[in-house]
Amino acid sequence: LTLGIIVIFRKVIQPALFVNSYQIDEITKVFELKRVIFVAVCAVKLFFRDLFEGIWKGLMNIRKLQILEILLALIISSVVYKVFAGYDFKSRVQELKKLSIISFISILFGLSIFLFSSYIPTLFGFDNRNLGAIRLFYTLFIISGIIYLSVRLQLSGKTISIFLAGMAFILVITNISLKNSWIYASKFNNELFKQLNIALKQNNISEGNVCIDYGVFEVLKSDPDLMLREPLFYKYWESPMLSQMNGIDPEKIHVYNVENQKNCGVTFQYKNGKMIRTK
Repeated sequence: LTLGIIVIFRKVIQPALFVNSYQIDEITKVFELKRVIFVAVCAVKLFFRDLFEGIWKGLMNIRKLQILEILLALIISSVVYKVFAGYDFKSRVQELKKLSIISFISILFGLSIFLFSSYIPTLFGFDNRNLGAIRLFYTLFIISGIIYLSVRLQLSGKTISIFLAGMAFILVITNISLKNSWIYASKFNNELFKQLNIALKQNNISEGNVCIDYGVFEVLKSDPDLMLREPLFYKYWESPMLSQMNGIDPEKIHVYNVENQKNCGVTFQYKNGKMIRTK
């Protein structure tokens, strides 16, 4: 019954009520072998490289954090240690095993969305909004699995508590660094469109399609203030709000990233804080 209601809403009611509704789910994609292999490769890359690379970058950015942010991480990790210092992990070993299994199964279910849709498991920009539950269960799987193995190896409760406190510190620092990266990306986008607005006025352009070329992939790769490929301007649907916020009429001027639109009548290159018309 529940599944039937969801299908009716997605396929009938939603398209009728919402003008901008679109369907990203495509059941037939599960039969596309190349895509299934591609999703599998992306998932392996995500779990065994991207997330750990993000944690490493977060720790490297610790020098950029404010004192209060570092204190917050220390306080939270200290609380974690205090809470678990006297905890009897041995009596919970079977529950930890069950939690690991449930988390692993939940990860597999979470990944199934990528087999039945056009999404891919990536941390790029806004596309990572589909990974919230997967990251949660992945964290639970790793922590519960390591605790379970620690108990089996007969490590002391205090040793395990120290490990949990260290994990808490690393994850809090990473999340704070990630928060700062999103703030940085937002400021970058606003500055990008602010300079575009100035360039449009200087070139007397009041309507039409406009492309911005700022080497998005190179910026994401080389800018030390970005951790997990934060949402710098990339997709067209991101531009109307950024345009409106920075004085550009989105009804008259449609802004694209040159990576997604090669045939713009007007193209500007943004480099070193300057917007230069190249076409």
